[in-house]
Amino acid sequence: MRTPLSLVGLMAVLVACNGETNNTDTDTRDDTPSTDAKRTSSLNGVVQGEASAVTEVRSYRVSEDGSESEVDRAEVKADGSFSVEIDTITNDGDRSDTNDFALLKGFDAQGELIGAVLVEETGSEDEELETTPMDAESTVEAMTWLKIVSEQGDYGAANYADIRSRVDAQVAISVYTQTESWEQGSEELDSLSAALEVALATELAAINERSDGSGMDGDDAYYSEKQASLDLTAALYAIAQSGDGSDEDVERAEGDFTADLNAVLETERGMDSQERSQVYAQSSLALVTVLDAQGASDETWDASTLLYGETQAVLSAQAMSERAMSEDWSDSALVADLEASLQALVESSDQAEDQGSVNGMADAWADFEAELLGDESSDEGLTGLLLELNLVAMLAYDDASEQSDQLAADLNLAAMAAAESYSQDGDTQAMAQAMLVAWSDYESGVDQVSIDLVSELGSALSLDDGEGFFFTLFTQSEGSFTVLD
Repeated sequence: MRTPLSLVGLMAVLVACNGETNNTDTDTRDDTPSTDAKRTSSLNGVVQGEASAVTEVRSYRVSEDGSESEVDRAEVKADGSFSVEIDTITNDGDRSDTNDFALLKGFDAQGELIGAVLVEETGSEDEELETTPMDAESTVEAMTWLKIVSEQGDYGAANYADIRSRVDAQVAISVYTQTESWEQGSEELDSLSAALEVALATELAAINERSDGSGMDGDDAYYSEKQASLDLTAALYAIAQSGDGSDEDVERAEGDFTADLNAVLETERGMDSQERSQVYAQSSLALVTVLDAQGASDETWDASTLLYGETQAVLSAQAMSERAMSEDWSDSALVADLEASLQALVESSDQAEDQGSVNGMADAWADFEAELLGDESSDEGLTGLLLELNLVAMLAYDDASEQSDQLAADLNLAAMAAAESYSQDGDTQAMAQAMLVAWSDYESGVDQVSIDLVSELGSALSLDDGEGFFFTLFTQSEGSFTVLD
């Protein structure tokens, strides 16, 4: 068992002051092409990477219980492209955007399933569509979606856009290479599917708690997220078809996708940057904790943790920068130092993710904390410089830091206990609620520590309410990146 280690420490103090898996042995697929599919659209795609050996693509209609009915088959051309028909009608005969899914599976010359793509939009009759390139990433995304839907019997249990945001190339390759048979599945696929299911449920519960509670399923936010995913699909297909697309092009497309998802929470949910950062931290902590409890490999856990740390760095930097810019700071040099520290965090976390180094990610966050809050080498950090801390204030400051570290450790222990319970009963919603309770306890503790600290600082430094903000700003990362070492 990996034991919890908080890498942010005192950066959490300020939150309050700122205001069971699918049985893959049962084959539910009907391999007989449908004869009652009256209306179809044409779907163009391409195979690449790990799916390059695909010679035949088959399309399926997917029922809400996860069962599949074959619609069409097509051979893959020498250049890797294919065109296959998909059914535009859902199983009950009604067209519904929320149920508008098709599944493509790729088979090699020996008839072995080696690739898959989920199609979110099946279009209108005789319409010509394009889909995400079939590779390791599309395969893992599609098969985890299918497992969650099959288990829950509900399309809404697996928001595909959110799954795509939490499965990058590194996570996908780890799971893909450890899955010997996609027909039978693997323990690694089971672990990731369970972790994703819990993460999505935790994210939804946290969003509802912080916004209007209407749910992401079936409202404007759901469709906006779906459109962001469709835009990513179009961009990835265009890059693959161009023949000269680079890794940088893919990264830009995925970056735009992430930005679009954040914009949905802002515009459709009215959530500010700090709230978005907190929601992501809650759900990501749930994901990596369940991966650990489910016995996922180090490779998959590392890749998921790196994606967590990199994304959280961007969200936290945005939250702190926006809050700092909304205040009237008297020392512009310190503002510049803050912006430089935030940029360094984003760059160093990105580098650690590229290098596959969890230790590098931990170092990036530890360095950031030291710059802002101080350590033995940097004394009081930017916070102390802003507050001009004296000896009495520094003692209060250090005591708050220790309390913050303990609160973060307690949060991790609560998450681990919840994940262990989930491993026994498979109750996704209970796990999500346990995470919300653990986070609420954490924030309540942070609230009290913050109140006490600002009160002590005010007495020691004669701070007014505005100046008290300078300390609280630097702790609004709310323990945002933690790892189970």
